[in-house]
Amino acid sequence: MSLLKLTPGGLLAQGDLERLCAALARGGCSVIPTDTGYMMAVDALSEASIARLYTIKGRPETNPVHVAVASLAKAEALAEVSDTARKLARALLPGPLTIVCPKRAIVPDSLVAGSGTVGSRSRMAIGSSSAILRRSSAAFSATKGMRPVRA
Repeated sequence: MSLLKLTPGGLLAQGDLERLCAALARGGCSVIPTDTGYMMAVDALSEASIARLYTIKGRPETNPVHVAVASLAKAEALAEVSDTARKLARALLPGPLTIVCPKRAIVPDSLVAGSGTVGSRSRMAIGSSSAILRRSSAAFSATKGMRPVRA
């Protein structure tokens, strides 16, 4: 495990950014800041990474996870985006919008809990998280960075 420190502006040093992206590509897991808090990030196209996410979070495998993407083009690579969804995305992204569309074959069923649909969100990433989403070749599963609390 490595702890990478952010600058006061919320940025990672260039070398740390490259190390983090490489670690995620190798199946690693990270917690990164977003517009709504923190996101636990793993490679959304890796079955092993998805299984690790569910285990770390204590999340039921029947609860699908959406993906964070850097662009509409990345969302279209993962889902069959309708014309209506495309228009909404162009008007509202980046921003707090999750587009749910039929998934493409590349998206593992385990990520979407067998639902056949995937939610894509272009988070209003802050600081380094924006750079991570842009630089990575993969999408990230996107779920709150904390374990659920059960009463």
